Amino acid sequence: MELVAPLRSGALSTLVLRPGTIEGYNQAVSSLYKLVATNNERAYVRAAVLARRLDLLRTLRTLLGDVENVQRISDFSHTLAPYPEILRQMEEIRREIRTEAARQPLSCFDLGTIQFKLGVAQVRFGSLELTNGSFSTHRNNLLRAMSETEETMAHAVATLHKLKTAVAADSTRTMSPDVLAGYESETWDPVPGYGVLCGPSFGSAHSVPRSELL
Repeated sequence: MELVAPLRSGALSTLVLRPGTIEGYNQAVSSLYKLVATNNERAYVRAAVLARRLDLLRTLRTLLGDVENVQRISDFSHTLAPYPEILRQMEEIRREIRTEAARQPLSCFDLGTIQFKLGVAQVRFGSLELTNGSFSTHRNNLLRAMSETEETMAHAVATLHKLKTAVAADSTRTMSPDVLAGYESETWDPVPGYGVLCGPSFGSAHSVPRSELL
C-alpha cells in the first residue's frame, strides 16, 4: 500500500506501507513500554538529584544562620562588663570596714557606720549574684546554639552524601559531577574570621557559593 504525503519543501513523497505482523506489533508495544519505563526512571533520578541539592542548600542556609548566631552569642563583653566595677566597689567597702573596725574604742556611731557599710556590701554582693546569673544564662545559650550548629552540620554531611549517591545514579547528568566536586574541594568561610566551617568533618572541606544561600 502506498501513501502520498507532502514534504516540508512542498514536494510530494510516496511512503510505502507494508503489512505488519502480530510479532512486530508486540515488539513495538514492548519497546514503547521499555522507553516509558526508562524515561520514568530517569525522571525519578533527576528529581532525586534536584531534591537532594535543594535540601543541601536549605541546610547550608540554616547552618550559615547558626554559625552567625554562635559568633554573635560568643561575645561576652557586655555580660562581663559589670564585674570589674562591682569587685572594685566591694574591695573599697572592705577597706572602709577594716578602717572603721580599727578605731579604738568603737562608738555607737562607728558601729552604725560599719553596719551601714555591711548593708552596702550585701547590695553589691546581690549585684554580683545577678551578674553571675546573667553569665550562666549567656553561657547556656551559647552551648545550646553550638549544639544546634553541630546537629545542622551533621544533617548537611548526611545530605551531601545522599546528593553524591543521587548524582552517581543519574546517567542524564542533571547535575554535573564537576559541580559536586566544587562542593567538596573548596573552603567556605561563612563568617569572616570564624574559620573554615566544615573542614575535615565533611571528609574534605566544603564550599557553596554564598549567593545560593541568601
